[in-house]
Amino acid sequence: RGGGGGRTVAIGERARDRGRLEGEVIDGCAPSALVSTVRASVWWVGPLVARMHAARVSLLGGCAIGTRPVDFFLHGLRALGAEIDIEEAFFDTLALPGGFGVRGGRFYSGIGYLNRFHTHAWDFHDAPLAYKAFLGDQYGDDGVRLSWLAPTGLYWNLGGELLQGNRFPGGESDADFGDSRTLFMQLGGDLGISNSWRVGLSGLWMDAVDRAGGGHAHGTADDGTRFTGASNLVIADL
Repeated sequence: RGGGGGRTVAIGERARDRGRLEGEVIDGCAPSALVSTVRASVWWVGPLVARMHAARVSLLGGCAIGTRPVDFFLHGLRALGAEIDIEEAFFDTLALPGGFGVRGGRFYSGIGYLNRFHTHAWDFHDAPLAYKAFLGDQYGDDGVRLSWLAPTGLYWNLGGELLQGNRFPGGESDADFGDSRTLFMQLGGDLGISNSWRVGLSGLWMDAVDRAGGGHAHGTADDGTRFTGASNLVIADL
């Protein structure tokens, strides 16, 4: 997740005027549908950081003409003082029987209603206060998820995750994964042809290790205190 204190970066509508390509930078995230048209998302990072002081782009995809080295871009940005982090990089299974699915890698947890979605897909700019206080805006980590979508007329999704526990509300865990465990359930259906309903219940069980007392485990806010112990959370959403 690129950035720091700045906004995330998104590209607005573009229009041609007298042969000049114009655009409006809305907030710091270059959507994958847009960067895929030039087949080189890394080219967007420099201009977005220069304009918005933060950038979020998708990872590079495959290329029929060979690999595309990007390390010199990243080294250059780091030399200029930028902080670079991979926000999400995961695989999903597509053909497991019985409605089961597996996700592995780095991803946003499925707990709650909003946590699984990127912030640029939210209908508002800031995270809800509860997410800020208990999840540090949004909880993502390295690990594996098992989910099951029931073959019923209602939307009924059950899942659980084993995660490393190395991000807030975790701490500085040295475990491969397992210091963070989650369970979640969502149930929903249609209300007429244009509305729907959904309820959910989630649990997060965290064995925090050396968590910074001032906020994020890897953030800039740190008052010098540390916490090690159980940090559990139950979420009900409607």
